[in-house]
Amino acid sequence: MQTIKLYNDDSYLKEMTTTVLKCEQDEHGPYVVLKETVFYPTGGGQAHDTGLLDGKKITNVALVQDEIRHYLTESIEVGKTVQGSIDWIRRFDLMQQHLGQHILSAAFEQLFDIETASIHIGERYCTIDLEVAQLTAKQVEQAQGLSNQVILENRKVRAYYVEKADLGQFPYLRNQPKTDTNIRLIDIADFDTIGCGGTHPKATGEVGNLAILKQERNRKQVRLTFICGQRVVQELIQASQLNREVGALLHAPEAEIISKTTELLAQKKALEKAQKEWQQQQFMQQAEALLTEQQSLFDRTLILKEDNQQSVAALKKVAQQLINLDSTLLVIFFQQTGTQVTYLLAAGKEAKVNLRSLIQCFNQALNGKGGGSPFLAQGSGTFQENNGNLATTIKELLNQELGEENHE
Repeated sequence: MQTIKLYNDDSYLKEMTTTVLKCEQDEHGPYVVLKETVFYPTGGGQAHDTGLLDGKKITNVALVQDEIRHYLTESIEVGKTVQGSIDWIRRFDLMQQHLGQHILSAAFEQLFDIETASIHIGERYCTIDLEVAQLTAKQVEQAQGLSNQVILENRKVRAYYVEKADLGQFPYLRNQPKTDTNIRLIDIADFDTIGCGGTHPKATGEVGNLAILKQERNRKQVRLTFICGQRVVQELIQASQLNREVGALLHAPEAEIISKTTELLAQKKALEKAQKEWQQQQFMQQAEALLTEQQSLFDRTLILKEDNQQSVAALKKVAQQLINLDSTLLVIFFQQTGTQVTYLLAAGKEAKVNLRSLIQCFNQALNGKGGGSPFLAQGSGTFQENNGNLATTIKELLNQELGEENHE
């Protein structure tokens, strides 16, 4: 026996007395199947109702294999007569959102012949995905305007059960229903008709208002985020509070928040540019000073330096400046903390060194890992203090590897 869907005949019915037909448990927990129900299950893009059944909290309602399962915090025995009541505030909110979606989808179809591919009536925000690659701001504004006009006109909303042969009686039918019999239509007077099993108010005025909050691409479609009714009021309250708080932080009235923020962002950009230029000057000064410390290495020049103060990123900048100043340089920076070492290698175009090969020699000698390009490489490894001085070890490694190249 299928549960009688009381919500289909009266979306405003808040309470019921019924009988438990089945009580079982699945992976989601204990559930009951009732003789009739006012609880709408998740479906058609609309979230489920919540509420109480004999004082026990209903956490979910789902349509599973043609039965409506009411999930509870605990079981109820089969055959018991029970009292059920829905969370009306939640239900009416979802009714507002669902009818608002019908109105918005119809507005886009009537104004621009754009169909709705899918919908989602969420607990905070709602979305529709439109069968179009892009929308202009003016199109969004026009659809929102028409939607609110229809809401303000307080048009009647009726549910009809019809057969396929009767569909011609509805001139505003948007899509052909997928079923051929016992078709449930939601009709907004002289504006829109569509097959739907959800819950809706009796008139468009009960939607209150509709606001489109966001537009974004979703694959080859456009997704609009919108809200209706009390959600719009709450969003406005939150936005107003946020504006006041931001205005206080900026020491500016709400009307000047954008201009003040633009001014601050421009200042930030200028400061970042100045800081970058200053850093480049510092890197250049370091590089010029280090040129005085260069050593001969066969037919190359070498700069070997320990620097535990700067970041590896900063050392890369200095190394780049060095090889720009002298293309024959081989630059090696290293850092040492205890037994942990980091090494950075840079080579000018005329240094006659392939760092991809040389970094592997460092990795092997220092039990490390690293890599890079022929002109810039870095790695990290370990070096035991009882093995001597790291700078001396690096020189010996260079003499061995580059000396062999020269010998060859």
